[in-house]
Amino acid sequence: MSQALDPPLVGHPRRDEHARVAELLYESATGLYGRFAGSRELALRGIEAALESPGNSVSLETVAVARIGSEAAGVMATFPVAEAGRRARRFVRIALRASPPRSRWRMWRANRAEARA
Repeated sequence: MSQALDPPLVGHPRRDEHARVAELLYESATGLYGRFAGSRELALRGIEAALESPGNSVSLETVAVARIGSEAAGVMATFPVAEAGRRARRFVRIALRASPPRSRWRMWRANRAEARA
């Protein structure tokens, strides 16, 4: 018989877990982040930059971390749906700035295609 797990504790991300938070956010929507950035590495770079910048869809004021023990096991970003468009646009701008010039065109085109869909 398996042992019951303690319920996760939910709180704000700690400074020492920003890389793990970025990985968990990436895993929650790999298709989206991968399409914009072109690679996992570039996507993680953009997500980590956005964590530190207020007002976007993955900024620290929106992200909650679920921990099992002391390990980050899950994340969620929460904000009013009316802010989704503005926050998403801000995320794209931050991710573009965090990316090398050669990948910016790909990200811009992917964002335009997503906006038209």
